[in-house]
Amino acid sequence: MLTSNSDCIVLDIEDGIAFGSKPQARTLISKMLSTPPPSSFSSEFAVRINSIGSGFEVDDLMAILPCPNLDAILIPKVDYPHHVHFVSRFIDMYALPERFFLLFPLFLLFSCSFSF
Repeated sequence: MLTSNSDCIVLDIEDGIAFGSKPQARTLISKMLSTPPPSSFSSEFAVRINSIGSGFEVDDLMAILPCPNLDAILIPKVDYPHHVHFVSRFIDMYALPERFFLLFPLFLLFSCSFSF
């Protein structure tokens, strides 16, 4: 049985998962986010996807956006505004219709990979 006193549980598909295990991780996370939690469970679920441009981000978003228990998305290594726009467009296209008009939090994890 799933229990937690946390405000939010972050499920990681990015750096915490080996390349060859990402499809299996997406499947497990999708199943978890599609299963109704116990009525006493109040934690939110966020998923840390792979960075935009990694080649994994589309599969990540396609796996999690249809899930009814997804509460937020963490976008790592955000260097440009179009990284956020990319995810925002995916939400517009693939989020569940009943959640379309809800505020959907995106947490941006900035990294400075530029040399000055």
